[in-house]
This record gives sequence, structure tokens and C-alpha cells, in this order.
Amino acid sequence: MMWFRLLAVCIGIWGISGCAFQAERASSDTANQAFEADKAAVQALFDQPYIDPLTRFLKQPQGQQLPQDLQNKIRVERDRRCQAVAQEYAQRPLTAQSLARYRAGYQYSCPDDVDAFAERLKVQSKDSNQAAETASGQSDEVSDDPDAAAETQRQQTTSTASVGADAISSQQLNDCYLLTQIRNFSDALDACQEPAEKGYVKAQRNMAMMAYTLEDYERARLWAEKAASQSGQAANILGEMYAQGQGVNVDLAQARHWFLEAVRLGYAKAQSRLETLPADESQ
Repeated sequence: MMWFRLLAVCIGIWGISGCAFQAERASSDTANQAFEADKAAVQALFDQPYIDPLTRFLKQPQGQQLPQDLQNKIRVERDRRCQAVAQEYAQRPLTAQSLARYRAGYQYSCPDDVDAFAERLKVQSKDSNQAAETASGQSDEVSDDPDAAAETQRQQTTSTASVGADAISSQQLNDCYLLTQIRNFSDALDACQEPAEKGYVKAQRNMAMMAYTLEDYERARLWAEKAASQSGQAANILGEMYAQGQGVNVDLAQARHWFLEAVRLGYAKAQSRLETLPADESQ
């Protein structure tokens, strides 16, 4: 009788363990199927030649629910395609017509590159009209770049002052913006260093962006903090660093602060990051 009871207990334990094993296996199979489906969706995006579908996918719930590594792969591919377009436009005439075509085709997915092209055109126009602007102390130019107002004010202040050791030529600024736009970071870091040190907001922003891309987070934070009060992209970089603990401790309150500042300064991408930022449990 004791033997039969022991056998029954063993069978019962085996049954429970077997059910648990089957449930775990089923859960694992479901997770694997979901992962394979996600990879297939990402591959389908990569197989088509356009950029905007990648950006739209990242903004949709399906894209936001992907594992972080797959989201990062889509962003890297989107940025690679934007870079290829930026290199193409770097060889085109620097005209209002080229800018209009660039904006029409790529403003949605590559706003930073389009803004850099617009800034180069603005610098070129400013250079050609510098004498008149210096005499009047004003500029009638309008730019869609959210960082342009602060930079324009800075350049006007420099143009109305006597030319001295702090003056930066339009060619230096043009080199800084162009080299950054085409991702020639080794030369761009040299070109942007002096303008950044002398207070040009866009050069400081470029230095922060390049350092962040190269994962030099200490330098990225240094330059971003200098530009963040006037540059939405610099503020956004600080938000990302605090959100992800890159060179600083994770601080969701600080991340939220800087993303809000970036939105206030007109940097549209920061709004979507605010919406996906986890709640700050310390509050």
C-alpha cells in the first residue's frame, strides 16, 4: 500500500512538472514567434528604399513596442540613409531651389540635415550681404531652423562690433556646418572647435552632437550644456543622456526637464521622446 501511495505522489509531481514545462515551452515558443515577426517587419522596412516609412514605423505603437535593439537598428538605418542624401545635397548648388527640394523630400525624416543645408545657405547669403547688414545692424533673413534666432543675434552682435580676435569668418562657420552635415566628424571637430569656444551656438551644438555620436559623453555634456539654453537639439542630447544614463546617472526628472526645454525651443523630436519616457517613480 505504501508503495502505491509513493507511486501516486510521484506521478502527481511529474504531472505538475510536466504541465509547468509545457506552459513554459509554449510561452517561449510564443515569444520566439513574436521576435521573428518583429525581425521580419524590420527587414521589410530595410528592403524598401525610402526613408519616411522607417520614421513612421518608429512613431507607431508597433514600432515603439519593439525591443530596444531593433528600434536602434531602424534608427541607425534611417540615419545612414539621411547621411547618404546629405552627401548628395552637399554636391548640389547652394540655392533656395535646392533647399526647397530638400525640405519637400526629407524634412520629415532628416530635419537636422535639412536645417544644416539651410544654415549653409543662410551663412552664404549673410556673407554676400555683410556690408549692408553691418550698416543697418539688422537682418531680414528668415530661417526655419529652431536654433537660428539665437545664432543670428550672436552673429549680428559680432558684425556690429569692431573686427578683433573673437571674429569668426563665414568660411569657418560654413566649413563647420558642411563637414558636420556630411558626417566628416574628424575634420568637423577641428572646424567647429574655434567657433564653439567663441560662443557660436550652432558650433557648440555641432560639437555636442558629434561627441554624443562618438560616445564621448563627457565632452558631449560639456558642449550641450553650453548650448542648451538656445539650442533645442543640444537640450535634447542632455535629455537622452539623463534618460539613458550615458555619462551621467539616470535621472528621469532631469531628462524630462531637458526634453521639455527642447520642445520649447522648437525641436520636434523631443516631443515623441517625452511621450515614451517612463514615469519618474521617485516623485
